[in-house]
Amino acid sequence: KGTCKPRPTACPDLYAPTCACDGKVYSNACDTYGAGQDVDKEGACTPPPGWISCGQGFCSKDVSFCIK
Repeated sequence: KGTCKPRPTACPDLYAPTCACDGKVYSNACDTYGAGQDVDKEGACTPPPGWISCGQGFCSKDVSFCIK
């Protein structure tokens, strides 16, 4: 099941890396949706350098940790 939604036309300038269903990492969830992808709830993407996987997103390994 799914729901069609319009793609965002503008996104905040925020770096909160997010894993998408296409296996790519986008700057944030809004950028993911703008690319026509959904956020991957399983978080199967490789983390960006300096980050660790945490569900569908990532944590900066220098200043945070992941709680599930």
